[in-house]
Amino acid sequence: NPKVPQIEQSDHDLATLLLNQAVKDNGDAFSAGYVYVAGFAPLDRRDAVWREFKSAHPQVQEKARFGTVNNPIAQSVANQAAAAYRAHPDIRVVFAPYDEFARGAKLAADEAKLGSKVRIYSADISTADIEAIRAPNSAWVATAATNPAVVGAVSVRAAALAVAGEGLAHHIVVKPTLITRDDLVKNDIKTVTELGARFPAF
Repeated sequence: NPKVPQIEQSDHDLATLLLNQAVKDNGDAFSAGYVYVAGFAPLDRRDAVWREFKSAHPQVQEKARFGTVNNPIAQSVANQAAAAYRAHPDIRVVFAPYDEFARGAKLAADEAKLGSKVRIYSADISTADIEAIRAPNSAWVATAATNPAVVGAVSVRAAALAVAGEGLAHHIVVKPTLITRDDLVKNDIKTVTELGARFPAF
Protein backbone atom coordinates (compact mmCIF):
# COMPACT_ATOMS: atom_id res chain seq x y z
CA ASN A 1 0.00 0.00 0.00
CA PRO A 2 1.75 3.22 -1.13
CA LYS A 3 0.11 5.12 1.74
CA VAL A 4 1.89 3.01 4.37
CA PRO A 5 5.42 4.26 5.15
CA GLN A 6 8.14 1.61 5.20
CA ILE A 7 10.58 1.99 8.09
CA GLU A 8 13.82 0.06 7.77
CA GLN A 9 17.53 0.15 8.45
CA SER A 10 19.78 0.79 5.48
CA ASP A 11 21.30 -2.56 4.60
CA HIS A 12 23.43 -0.85 1.95
CA ASP A 13 24.96 1.53 4.49
CA LEU A 14 25.35 -1.27 7.01
CA ALA A 15 27.40 -3.45 4.64
CA THR A 16 29.38 -0.47 3.37
CA LEU A 17 30.40 0.54 6.91
CA LEU A 18 31.64 -2.98 7.63
CA LEU A 19 33.58 -3.41 4.40
CA ASN A 20 35.21 0.01 4.72
CA GLN A 21 36.33 -1.00 8.21
CA ALA A 22 37.66 -4.30 6.87
CA VAL A 23 39.82 -2.37 4.39
CA LYS A 24 40.95 0.02 7.14
CA ASP A 25 42.01 -2.93 9.32
CA ASN A 26 43.40 -5.27 6.66
CA GLY A 27 44.27 -3.22 3.57
CA ASP A 28 42.57 -3.79 0.22
CA ALA A 29 44.19 -7.16 -0.55
CA PHE A 30 43.07 -10.10 1.58
CA SER A 31 41.57 -13.57 1.41
CA ALA A 32 38.01 -13.70 2.71
CA GLY A 33 35.34 -16.07 3.83
CA TYR A 34 31.76 -14.98 3.20
CA VAL A 35 28.70 -16.20 5.10
CA TYR A 36 25.51 -15.84 3.07
CA VAL A 37 22.15 -17.48 2.47
CA ALA A 38 20.14 -16.25 -0.52
CA GLY A 39 16.43 -15.50 -0.41
CA PHE A 40 16.32 -13.22 2.64
CA ALA A 41 15.79 -9.60 1.62
CA PRO A 42 18.24 -7.97 4.10
CA LEU A 43 20.95 -10.52 3.30
CA ASP A 44 20.35 -10.12 -0.44
CA ARG A 45 20.73 -6.34 -0.13
CA ARG A 46 23.96 -6.79 1.83
CA ASP A 47 25.14 -9.29 -0.80
CA ALA A 48 24.73 -6.66 -3.52
CA VAL A 49 27.18 -4.45 -1.63
CA TRP A 50 29.62 -7.36 -1.23
CA ARG A 51 29.54 -7.94 -4.99
CA GLU A 52 30.16 -4.25 -5.69
CA PHE A 53 32.97 -4.25 -3.14
CA LYS A 54 34.73 -7.20 -4.77
CA SER A 55 34.52 -5.50 -8.17
CA ALA A 56 36.06 -2.35 -6.72
CA HIS A 57 38.76 -4.30 -4.83
CA PRO A 58 40.06 -6.95 -7.22
CA GLN A 59 42.77 -8.05 -4.77
CA VAL A 60 40.13 -9.19 -2.30
CA GLN A 61 39.65 -12.89 -2.95
CA GLU A 62 36.57 -14.76 -1.78
CA LYS A 63 38.10 -18.11 -0.84
CA ALA A 64 35.04 -19.71 0.74
CA ARG A 65 31.31 -19.07 0.77
CA PHE A 66 29.11 -20.85 3.25
CA GLY A 67 26.04 -20.31 5.42
CA THR A 68 22.86 -21.95 6.63
CA VAL A 69 19.73 -21.04 8.53
CA ASN A 70 19.32 -24.54 9.96
CA ASN A 71 18.85 -24.38 13.74
CA PRO A 72 20.87 -23.91 15.79
CA ILE A 73 22.22 -21.44 13.24
CA ALA A 74 25.43 -20.50 15.07
CA GLN A 75 26.52 -24.11 15.60
CA SER A 76 25.60 -25.10 12.03
CA VAL A 77 27.62 -22.18 10.64
CA ALA A 78 30.48 -23.03 13.03
CA ASN A 79 30.74 -26.49 11.48
CA GLN A 80 30.90 -24.96 8.00
CA ALA A 81 33.37 -22.27 9.08
CA ALA A 82 35.68 -24.87 10.64
CA ALA A 83 35.81 -26.71 7.32
CA ALA A 84 36.45 -23.44 5.45
CA TYR A 85 39.31 -22.48 7.80
CA ARG A 86 40.92 -25.90 7.34
CA ALA A 87 40.55 -25.82 3.55
CA HIS A 88 41.70 -22.20 3.22
CA PRO A 89 44.21 -21.38 5.98
CA ASP A 90 44.96 -18.07 4.24
CA ILE A 91 41.51 -16.63 5.17
CA ARG A 92 42.10 -13.44 7.17
CA VAL A 93 38.68 -11.74 6.96
CA VAL A 94 35.19 -13.18 7.41
CA PHE A 95 32.25 -11.07 6.23
CA ALA A 96 29.27 -12.44 8.15
CA PRO A 97 26.51 -9.82 7.85
CA TYR A 98 24.13 -11.36 10.40
CA ASP A 99 25.06 -11.82 14.05
CA GLU A 100 24.17 -15.53 14.24
CA PHE A 101 26.50 -16.12 11.28
CA ALA A 102 29.26 -14.19 13.05
CA ARG A 103 28.68 -16.14 16.25
CA GLY A 104 29.25 -19.37 14.32
CA ALA A 105 32.36 -18.04 12.57
CA LYS A 106 33.73 -16.97 15.95
CA LEU A 107 33.01 -20.36 17.55
CA ALA A 108 35.02 -22.07 14.81
CA ALA A 109 37.83 -19.51 15.10
CA ASP A 110 37.96 -20.05 18.87
CA GLU A 111 38.16 -23.81 18.48
CA ALA A 112 40.96 -23.50 15.91
CA LYS A 113 42.74 -20.82 17.99
CA LEU A 114 42.54 -18.31 15.13
CA GLY A 115 41.55 -15.31 17.24
CA SER A 116 44.71 -13.38 16.37
CA LYS A 117 44.68 -14.41 12.71
CA VAL A 118 41.07 -14.00 11.50
CA ARG A 119 38.90 -10.88 11.77
CA ILE A 120 35.10 -11.20 11.62
CA TYR A 121 32.79 -8.35 10.52
CA SER A 122 29.10 -8.69 11.28
CA ALA A 123 25.74 -6.94 11.37
CA ASP A 124 23.23 -6.44 14.18
CA ILE A 125 23.97 -6.41 17.89
CA SER A 126 22.66 -7.77 21.17
CA THR A 127 23.98 -7.95 24.72
CA ALA A 128 25.12 -11.53 24.04
CA ASP A 129 26.93 -10.30 20.90
CA ILE A 130 28.70 -7.59 22.91
CA GLU A 131 29.92 -10.24 25.35
CA ALA A 132 31.26 -12.34 22.45
CA ILE A 133 32.97 -9.37 20.78
CA ARG A 134 34.58 -8.26 24.07
CA ALA A 135 35.87 -11.75 24.90
CA PRO A 136 39.68 -11.99 25.20
CA ASN A 137 41.37 -12.54 21.83
CA SER A 138 38.00 -12.45 20.04
CA ALA A 139 38.12 -12.73 16.25
CA TRP A 140 34.82 -10.77 16.06
CA VAL A 141 36.13 -7.22 15.71
CA ALA A 142 33.26 -5.08 14.36
CA THR A 143 29.55 -4.98 13.72
CA ALA A 144 27.16 -2.46 12.21
CA ALA A 145 23.70 -2.05 13.65
CA THR A 146 20.78 0.21 14.36
CA ASN A 147 19.50 0.74 17.87
CA PRO A 148 16.14 -1.09 18.21
CA ALA A 149 14.97 1.63 20.60
CA VAL A 150 15.65 4.28 17.95
CA VAL A 151 13.77 2.28 15.31
CA GLY A 152 10.86 2.02 17.76
CA ALA A 153 10.95 5.76 18.47
CA VAL A 154 11.03 6.58 14.75
CA SER A 155 8.06 4.26 14.18
CA VAL A 156 5.97 5.85 16.93
CA ARG A 157 6.86 9.34 15.68
CA ALA A 158 5.88 8.38 12.12
CA ALA A 159 2.55 6.97 13.37
CA ALA A 160 1.85 10.17 15.31
CA LEU A 161 2.64 12.33 12.26
CA ALA A 162 0.41 10.16 10.07
CA VAL A 163 -2.48 10.48 12.54
CA ALA A 164 -1.94 14.26 12.54
CA GLY A 165 -2.20 14.29 8.75
CA GLU A 166 1.43 15.21 8.16
CA GLY A 167 3.03 14.09 4.92
CA LEU A 168 5.55 11.28 5.30
CA ALA A 169 8.11 9.84 2.91
CA HIS A 170 7.22 6.35 1.69
CA HIS A 171 10.61 5.06 2.83
CA ILE A 172 11.99 6.12 6.20
CA VAL A 173 15.52 4.85 6.65
CA VAL A 174 17.32 4.53 10.00
CA LYS A 175 21.07 4.84 9.51
CA PRO A 176 23.25 2.12 11.08
CA THR A 177 26.32 2.74 13.21
CA LEU A 178 29.68 0.98 13.11
CA ILE A 179 30.67 -0.50 16.48
CA THR A 180 34.16 -1.93 16.92
CA ARG A 181 35.62 -4.15 19.59
CA ASP A 182 37.86 -1.24 20.59
CA ASP A 183 34.79 1.00 21.08
CA LEU A 184 33.20 -1.54 23.43
CA VAL A 185 36.35 -2.21 25.45
CA LYS A 186 37.50 1.43 25.66
CA ASN A 187 34.08 2.59 26.88
CA ASP A 188 33.54 -0.50 29.07
CA ILE A 189 30.22 -1.25 27.35
CA LYS A 190 28.69 -4.60 28.32
CA THR A 191 25.02 -4.30 27.25
CA VAL A 192 22.93 -2.79 24.47
CA THR A 193 21.42 -0.39 27.04
CA GLU A 194 24.90 0.84 27.97
CA LEU A 195 25.77 1.12 24.29
CA GLY A 196 22.79 3.40 23.71
CA ALA A 197 23.71 5.53 26.73
CA ARG A 198 27.45 5.83 26.13
CA PHE A 199 27.69 5.74 22.35
CA PRO A 200 25.61 8.67 21.06
CA ALA A 201 26.02 7.70 17.40
CA PHE A 202 24.08 4.46 18.12
